[in-house]
Amino acid sequence: MRILLASFLILTLFLVNPVFAEMGEVGVDIPCSFDEDCQLGETCCDGFCLDNPNRECFLIINAVNCTGQQTCGGGTWGECILDDPDCGSVSPTPPNGGGGSGGGGGGGASRCKEGEIKSCGNQIGACEGAIQTCVDGKWTDCSVEPTDEICNTFDDDCEGVIDNVYGFITIEETSCWCVDAQNEPKQESCNGIDDDCNGIIDDYADCCFVPGETRDCGPDSNQGICEFGISICGDDELWGECVDAFYPEKTDLCFNELDDNCNGLVDDNCEHCQDNIQNSDEEGVDCGGSCLTECTNWLWIIIIVAIIIITLIIVWYWRKKKK
Repeated sequence: MRILLASFLILTLFLVNPVFAEMGEVGVDIPCSFDEDCQLGETCCDGFCLDNPNRECFLIINAVNCTGQQTCGGGTWGECILDDPDCGSVSPTPPNGGGGSGGGGGGGASRCKEGEIKSCGNQIGACEGAIQTCVDGKWTDCSVEPTDEICNTFDDDCEGVIDNVYGFITIEETSCWCVDAQNEPKQESCNGIDDDCNGIIDDYADCCFVPGETRDCGPDSNQGICEFGISICGDDELWGECVDAFYPEKTDLCFNELDDNCNGLVDDNCEHCQDNIQNSDEEGVDCGGSCLTECTNWLWIIIIVAIIIITLIIVWYWRKKKK
């Protein structure tokens, strides 16, 4: 009884408590545009939901690796605030407070040594390598700031995705070649991008995604003499040549009891005259083309032959009787 009760309590915690319910999603980056797109207690930063709006950051100042903290605000990571404001300074801080601190208080974070250089921003995309320089005891503005995303194969807004114009989350979703007439739509290729800007990714007939996969190919149907062939997806993710396919003839070949044009009818539209020769517009003897001369009317020939035979019999009988 106790075991059943304990199992019931654990199951209830798993279903009700979000900590248990979301354990399967640990490590999964959920895309977002605003904090409202995230779960309660999470922050949208650089396009993804984070459960912690703070993170450790690193700066190299005068060849010294300095650590600090960054806080996400307004959807982007803020400036890296050094744990030790004097990290990387040319002159070390005098020991025991030694009177060199000047005004004391919190002013140390803003003072800098002339000519010092440190990284700034989130160091992502176009912002990678951005620096600040100490001039007249103050840090200059960051050398590179995020800008509006445009179609140029760079991550202009420094949020981790290249050319994600129109607010798309990934490069695969953007019709980048259509933006601001920088490039005309081009032929679709198997690259995970909507090159022809029709809203569909890799809708090129030759694209495939699983090397070794096979598909039917060839004629539109397998009626009559037609048979589907086989095409194999190659290592280059393009469908290979269609092999072993049988295609329809333009017209039915008459009197072979086959559906040569694969329309479901055998020997259809076989209008012909049986002149026992292959005319110039026929694919075979008496095969549906129009005759070069008027067709022989066999009925009249039979009648005429019959009349001649009867006449000869009558003449023969009359002569015999006369003798």
